[in-house]
Amino acid sequence: MRNLVCVYMIITGWIGTAADSFAQYDSVYYTREIFENRIDDLRAAHGWGKLIDPEYELPVLVALSHYPELNGIPIEFIQAPLGSTMMAQPRTKTIFDGRNRTYIVFINNDSAGTGFLPGDLSFNQLVGVLGHELGHVSYYTGRTALNLIVDGIGYYSKNYRRDFEVGTDMITVDHGLGWQLLDFTDFLMNRASLSTAYEKKKKTYYLTDQDLRNELRKRQQGKESL
Repeated sequence: MRNLVCVYMIITGWIGTAADSFAQYDSVYYTREIFENRIDDLRAAHGWGKLIDPEYELPVLVALSHYPELNGIPIEFIQAPLGSTMMAQPRTKTIFDGRNRTYIVFINNDSAGTGFLPGDLSFNQLVGVLGHELGHVSYYTGRTALNLIVDGIGYYSKNYRRDFEVGTDMITVDHGLGWQLLDFTDFLMNRASLSTAYEKKKKTYYLTDQDLRNELRKRQQGKESL
């Protein structure tokens, strides 16, 4: 795990089962019922500058509430056919306009590439994967156009891509969505009927459910020892 933390520092430039885990930390298990009566407050606090597909508005706003640095940053959340659950990137025509750069989070609407749809996920799992994509956006906001081009080229390297995605998983944990990300990862690794290509990609480039569980337990033990 120490190596994973080092990977995270490099890429950002910053210094049992999921159900069993959540049984110990049930206060971090998010449900739609917890937040649905707060949607107006969430819109007011975190919806400015955002274009959100209505089907995913509530989990998007909950995930955004963990990334206050993205308040006011233009981000579009739209459905599109993908070979993964979601994907985040800067809008191409705005890459060189750092002050007015717009970002897109694509949400898959075709199960052919993955074997399932985001609609098959629980609310908690949706917030987790959205948290990962917002980790990408948070990272992109601190990058110049040249940095982004280098990242894009580097992503074709297996090692660079692994470092990039593991780093983003760690950003998600740092923003308080580690247990939601674990729930999503556990679903993929142990319960979902994934396509062969998507399963291989998840196992190659991202933290496993056990990696995440170990990191979260380590952090929880650190808090309890204070």
